[in-house]
Amino acid sequence: MPLAAALLAYLRALPATSPPIILTLTEISARAGEPLPAEAQQSDFWAYSHLAQQLRAAGFVSILGPEGQRVLFARVGRFAV
Repeated sequence: MPLAAALLAYLRALPATSPPIILTLTEISARAGEPLPAEAQQSDFWAYSHLAQQLRAAGFVSILGPEGQRVLFARVGRFAV
């Protein structure tokens, strides 16, 4: 399943009251059934890529952790900076 479709299906299936979730890049790749692009280890990918735009349009934000191996996903409006 393409990355965006697999990730969105997973996130949308979570209860609306779920706290933010953290997935490793390996977990994301496994859910998608395909390797992630090399850019996935860069914060700009999760903030500005076409995938990030699709996530925002579906009501989610994604933030790459400082180690470059985990991504935090949160519903818009449920994440405080």
